[in-house]
Amino acid sequence: MHMFSVSRARARVLLLTGAAVALLAACTPDRTIPPCPNVRVDNVTANLTQFRDGPGREVSDIAYQAEIVNYKGTCTQDLDKNNVEGTAEVEMEIEMAMATGPAAAAGEVPLYYFVAIPQLFPDAAGKQIFEVRRKSPGGASKVERWTEHVTLTLPVTKTRPSAGYDIYVGFQLTDAQLAFNRTRQR
Repeated sequence: MHMFSVSRARARVLLLTGAAVALLAACTPDRTIPPCPNVRVDNVTANLTQFRDGPGREVSDIAYQAEIVNYKGTCTQDLDKNNVEGTAEVEMEIEMAMATGPAAAAGEVPLYYFVAIPQLFPDAAGKQIFEVRRKSPGGASKVERWTEHVTLTLPVTKTRPSAGYDIYVGFQLTDAQLAFNRTRQR
């Protein structure tokens, strides 16, 4: 069993370091490939801001904001007796946070997040969308944190171990939410 735990801020540094290690490993005849897939949380989909209906986009118009704060997990890989094919199980803990804003109504707040594996597209396992329901007291509230648990099973072979997959995690955003996030990235 292998562990991985990376914050988004350190993910970029690890990605660059990983690329350098991969280049160096390519020069050695006996490479050991780590069994865990790469997990990425894109800055554009890591945050969600929901405004009340209407044209207002001021702080007073915010119904709620959510963020994917961190992730960690484990993975195991089981190959058949010939060491040719099998499955890998990836168990992820995705830490999220949410706060309601001044425009929040009391009641349930639905949040949708995705876990995507581009190597499995266009199969349905290539992108799974999950729903989370959180309670809103109405009006502005303190930040609430919680952890979502996701288990993925990946097909693996000797030539495509679990490290040969990429996993992307983010909020399933509307076009307007995505555009808002992109303007904040500049």
